Amino acid sequence: MKLAIAAAAWILIACSARPQTLDELAALYRYDRNAPLDIQQKELAARDGYKLYSISFALPKGARMPGFLVSPNEPGRKPAIVWMHSGGAIEFLGNAVLMARAGAVSLLVGEAEGMPGGSAEQARDQLIADVIGLRRRRPASSPQ
Repeated sequence: MKLAIAAAAWILIACSARPQTLDELAALYRYDRNAPLDIQQKELAARDGYKLYSISFALPKGARMPGFLVSPNEPGRKPAIVWMHSGGAIEFLGNAVLMARAGAVSLLVGEAEGMPGGSAEQARDQLIADVIGLRRRRPASSPQ
């Protein structure tokens, strides 16, 4: 009986979901290009093939996004990977080191500090826009 109720609930949830429109998806990539990011970055370690930084940047309404930046030692433009997860910024640090040794920059974001309340979807959408703005302003990552 519990299985039937759970299955019925899942079906109702799935049926009520709708795909996002193109305008809704495009809104995720709109941001104020003139808003200051106030990037604070501190080198924590320089190892064979990569550098590890503690990083934070400004979010709207006074909030900050902390995390880690892992960058290959070689200069020049690099592809960028943004790691977003619920286990904290350190959860995929080992994977980011492997990616840096392979030539990619990784930004591992943590939990926003001082973020105003709202739905999980609103927080996700704002975080996507903020990380895209940060990535586009960092010269070591590719804009595409």
